[in-house]
Amino acid sequence: MEVTNLPSRSHGFTLVELLVTLAIAILLTGLAIPSLRETLHDNTIGSGRSQLTTLLNLARSTAIRRGLSVTLCPSDDGSACSDDWRGWHRGMLLFEDPNRNRQRDAGEAVIRRLEPQPQLVIHSSPGRRSIRYSPDGAAWGSNLTLRICSRAGRGRNRALVLYGTGRVRPAERLPSGGPVTCD
Repeated sequence: MEVTNLPSRSHGFTLVELLVTLAIAILLTGLAIPSLRETLHDNTIGSGRSQLTTLLNLARSTAIRRGLSVTLCPSDDGSACSDDWRGWHRGMLLFEDPNRNRQRDAGEAVIRRLEPQPQLVIHSSPGRRSIRYSPDGAAWGSNLTLRICSRAGRGRNRALVLYGTGRVRPAERLPSGGPVTCD
């Protein structure tokens, strides 16, 4: 009896199978990247809102604990208020303000400086260029809406609404019901 060696069958992939698999992988990656970018922008906006909420709560609790007025304002240089309601993302300054003039004067202690947020745009209501908390924790004046947006223009913009009582709440829409924009 004669035994013949049959050629063994190859166990690899054909070129066509590899190209089809590669095309499907590229298609799925192309679909996932925009969603991933939007998620990253949402996380950036959410992180900025959380950081700002923490700073507002610190300002309120400091005013109550120390029994004096404190002011939070946008600041370009970290030592003086800029009075630019459209410039909160360029940095913020929280300081003791016993004379209640909403400007940092000589001898007024800095409580916290917040570094610029280059990936965000943060605007306040046009009439409120600073926030002053009184010793009872109130922040009287018109209600304030801080709008937080991604500089890239993607993601869900968010807002913080500050009431005269000093309490802050997160918001997905403006108090008027409109979408949050930073135009």
